[in-house]
Amino acid sequence: MARYQTRRYVAMSWVDATRLARLDGTPLDDVVYSPEARLVHRTDWWAFWSDGQLTTAIGLPEEWQLRSMSVVAEELITAVWMSDSPSPECGWATLAAIQDVIRTRLLEVSLQSPYYPVTRHELVVEFRDGRRGTLYQRITRRSDGYLCEITQ
Repeated sequence: MARYQTRRYVAMSWVDATRLARLDGTPLDDVVYSPEARLVHRTDWWAFWSDGQLTTAIGLPEEWQLRSMSVVAEELITAVWMSDSPSPECGWATLAAIQDVIRTRLLEVSLQSPYYPVTRHELVVEFRDGRRGTLYQRITRRSDGYLCEITQ
């Protein structure tokens, strides 16, 4: 399996990649080809790959519904993916490896403005390999959406 990426889509063949590139205006020279990438997990919105990349799921065949992550990992990735935040500082692969959240502790609630709270939580997590770690999640509400940032 290989992956082709345009600006907005992902494809599994060059033929599909060229069609999608026309749709989103990606020059063919800018289509990114990853010959070794293997699909690891897919939701309706995003797909996680063996090379640690998170892409849109738009363009993937509907029958490819591979699910290998825990529900908790999928929820955390979705929270960041659906927000206006960039990639998490800890990396998508770190989030993908989470098996469970053992403990959540509220660290801070502040008001960015009178109507939009900012909350910060400490997440003690267990990874699939049994290790434990601590991550920090900051959620900033805004009138037009939210930011969900996860750091180590």
